[in-house]
Amino acid sequence: MTIVRAIALLSALCLCPTAWSRSQASTQNAPVASKTAPGAFVDVEAGKLYYEECGTGPDAVILIHDGIAHSAVWDDVWPTFCKRFHTIRYDRRGYGRTPASTTWYTETEDLATLLRNRKVSHAILVAQPFEKNDVAAGLANWAKDKYLLAPGHDAAKKRLLDLLTANPQDMTHSDFARPTQPALDRLKEIRVPTLILAGDADIPDVHAHAGAIEAGIPGSKRVVTTDAGHLMYLEKPEEFSRAVITFIDSNGL
Repeated sequence: MTIVRAIALLSALCLCPTAWSRSQASTQNAPVASKTAPGAFVDVEAGKLYYEECGTGPDAVILIHDGIAHSAVWDDVWPTFCKRFHTIRYDRRGYGRTPASTTWYTETEDLATLLRNRKVSHAILVAQPFEKNDVAAGLANWAKDKYLLAPGHDAAKKRLLDLLTANPQDMTHSDFARPTQPALDRLKEIRVPTLILAGDADIPDVHAHAGAIEAGIPGSKRVVTTDAGHLMYLEKPEEFSRAVITFIDSNGL
């Protein structure tokens, strides 16, 4: 059984973290991953997922990307987490190196399968919401979006544009994820330490949802990062890493 030890929700929009709270997995100790382990694939329902892992430790930090770009968005924080934790990131279906699905699947079961495969018994989830994006405006406009990235972060904007240009499938693939139940009424079921991060430049709806999630999850903590948008780990990787790792340490995880 995989037990989620903590959840960090980034720019929390409309996420169902309770679905990850307990999933079937091996109870063996987490593997010792090579610091430079190359990426690999794990078979999932009617498909496969590309993942990378690094670091060591009994608990694993799982970095889950959002609905805009694949797991390379974690590049700037990856070395920091690898030094402290057994860390895993993966490309969801249709993103990066993971093929798009051609049939219905469940996001939470994909994650559970990955955790079983890597023999993770305790996990700390660091996750973005899974919103589906409209690509009609074009890749360049997405990279310039003032809510995704706060004004003045030119290097982050270039990084995002480069990622989307090199991986257009991130925003154009067909998606067959099965719908999930509304999360709002189930937030009270979450009984693990939960950190909710939001950038001050993100859209008002994000802050409203973040407040609702904070109110719904007992004992959760919400932090608003200044001079940051929806993708704060691209804009302020050091501040982001410090906030998440401090939260993990302060909760004895």
